Amino acid sequence: MSIMDGIHATEAQVQERCCVLADAELVAFLTDRQDMVELTTWGQQYLEGEVDVELYPRPRHPSSWE
Repeated sequence: MSIMDGIHATEAQVQERCCVLADAELVAFLTDRQDMVELTTWGQQYLEGEVDVELYPRPRHPSSWE
């Protein structure tokens, strides 16, 4: 994604953002290397406005994962 037109983020930034989304269960990693992700059902419902995000905890910041 970091090399796509219109995306102004480094590969590390994209990886960190995907990790945050995975922590919130909006996406899931498809490989152990965490280089491919898919949208989860909950992620799709969130994008469609069917999930009230205020009812769910905020995703953790990557620095708190250790």
